[in-house]
Amino acid sequence: MLRAAVRNDPRQYEKVSGLREERMIKICKKAFSEDEWTFTPHHHLANPPKEIDGYATKGSDICIVQLKSTIKPQSPWEVYKRNTDVIEGITHTAELVRRVGEAATGIVITDGYEGDYATWKESLATGIPVASLKDLDWIVKNPRSAFKILAERAGIEGDSAPEPLPERSTSLCCF
Repeated sequence: MLRAAVRNDPRQYEKVSGLREERMIKICKKAFSEDEWTFTPHHHLANPPKEIDGYATKGSDICIVQLKSTIKPQSPWEVYKRNTDVIEGITHTAELVRRVGEAATGIVITDGYEGDYATWKESLATGIPVASLKDLDWIVKNPRSAFKILAERAGIEGDSAPEPLPERSTSLCCF
């Protein structure tokens, strides 16, 4: 249904998309607030200007939340587009974490598709995990542990730095 909407009525789709993001913000604010975090939606940084979808603080801890509304892809092209969107969220959040400082933890939260190996490659490079709204209950308890838990859930353990592939040679059609 959403695919038809974006093709046939992009203006209405943009409106609905904005409403979906606001619902995601309300869900995040409720989860963080219930665990005694102060959650500020649409927090703005200056010089250069950047928006943080959700800026949560608790004591000296800071959690930067980037929201991505991503429906489950049904074709390779849609997987590519969703991954590109999620990766943009990861790099955006990594930049914000660098600007805010060491006390900050960043996380991208989706309401559907969380990405695949391509998004994990970027997560591993930046330290910014991708989770879904259903993970909020345990993320708000300890956002710093989120990366490790999500990585283990995806089957990534220990030092996950990529190793170079060994050289190989083969003969084809030998006579």
